[in-house]
Amino acid sequence: MSKERLFGLDNLKWFVILLVVLVHMVISYVDLMQGAEWYFHPTIASEIIPYAISYPLIMFMSTVSMPTFFLISGYFVPSSYDKQGFSIFLKKKISRLLVPALVVYIVCQLLFPVDMLHIWFLEMLFFFCLLYALIRRFGNVKINETEDNPLSIGRLYGALLLFGVLVMLVRMKFPVYSFIHYGPIYFEPAQLPNFVVAFFVGVLSRRYGWFRVNKRGLLIILGVDVLLCLLCRIAFDFGDYATLHRKLFSILCGILSISFSFFLVWLFQLYCNKPNSVLSSISANSMGIYLFHVPILHVVQTYTASWQIYFPLKFCCIFLFVILVSLLMTRLVKKIPVVGEYI
Repeated sequence: MSKERLFGLDNLKWFVILLVVLVHMVISYVDLMQGAEWYFHPTIASEIIPYAISYPLIMFMSTVSMPTFFLISGYFVPSSYDKQGFSIFLKKKISRLLVPALVVYIVCQLLFPVDMLHIWFLEMLFFFCLLYALIRRFGNVKINETEDNPLSIGRLYGALLLFGVLVMLVRMKFPVYSFIHYGPIYFEPAQLPNFVVAFFVGVLSRRYGWFRVNKRGLLIILGVDVLLCLLCRIAFDFGDYATLHRKLFSILCGILSISFSFFLVWLFQLYCNKPNSVLSSISANSMGIYLFHVPILHVVQTYTASWQIYFPLKFCCIFLFVILVSLLMTRLVKKIPVVGEYI
């Protein structure tokens, strides 16, 4: 694998982290989230986003954002393991994933009336890294050697169709928004297959060079993804997961989660593969922004809850303010001796 820096992936990180913050903001203003375990609920009727509009938007952004994060994370894991070895690799992952996650969880537990459980991503990413390290250590599997095996679009969608069926079976047992929660351990089983596959597809992409840009493939994936989005909207209903429509919806969401992640990777590699100081700063601090944005969002939304101004303007201002403050806080924390090594 070439040692040339992949600025496209760096730039994709900032896009995904903005998408994650946006998802959390939209969820806060959904009418049917009232009473759910969330960080903020609007008190002004005009600020409630109709569920029929927001839910498909939330589903799309959630389907795309976190699998893309896991895909990118998996891509960089093999090179880290090759440089560090089993013991150092795990020590680094503990210090960069588990330690900050638990510290933020404890601090937020002391300061806020609800659990700040967004740390699930760091916990799950550590578990995937641990699983990868165990496979490399005891399975005698070499994944650091790059082979010339371009991604076949036909094989990709053949495999994704089987994966979509798996997602459907899991969601029949664990519907979306049914969570497993034990203290700081918090995850959604319905989304677990998407994250597992995205991470290990990222690992394989490192070996086989699947992140190399394929312009023809990019157009094909774009067309398929547009079709998948339309079919998802048609198949969507509010019935339980035993209905035919919801089974099809689950299959389509599973396919879309990996397919659109590949589209974003290729798109940014092709058109955004240049360094940019502002975007590079957001990307370099994306983990800190992820950690800090939820408590900051909670404080800002609570403080501005009674401000009766034009809601779209208010929404955009809060969004930009939270991103900026999260970025500044991350940069400040990184300057603290010892502490900065964990962010």
